[in-house]
Amino acid sequence: MAKIQSMKNHIIVCGGGVTGEHIITELLKTKREFILIEKDPLRCKVLESKFSTSIIFQGDATEDSVLAEVGIEQASALVAILPLDKDNLFLTITTKHLNKSCRVVSKTLNLSNKTKLMRAGASSVVPNRYISALRLVSEVISPNVV
Repeated sequence: MAKIQSMKNHIIVCGGGVTGEHIITELLKTKREFILIEKDPLRCKVLESKFSTSIIFQGDATEDSVLAEVGIEQASALVAILPLDKDNLFLTITTKHLNKSCRVVSKTLNLSNKTKLMRAGASSVVPNRYISALRLVSEVISPNVV
């Protein structure tokens, strides 16, 4: 807990699924300071064993108290990759309420929710399936460029 309290300008990743694992890997490669919040205690154990040097915090990222415990007020960015768009929307609103200068990057499953997330305060919204589809087509059409 003392380590969390001393953190400044760190990144908070909300959601420890497969996407979260890829994000953790990249953050570790680039030597960024981060905390991952995951709701499922069993999933936390898996992530803790896989990423033993990382801070994996068990809790509901949509709760103000959990965000406060991981230092939302001092965080520079938050990545909202919860399974449901409505939870990412709620998380975005809550984050901007607790730290107006925090950059929020959110995923969305439904492209039509991008506008709502941006209105709620997200700095960037990444439509998961759309981005994946574009990348797949790029691999087919221009494999040497990719």
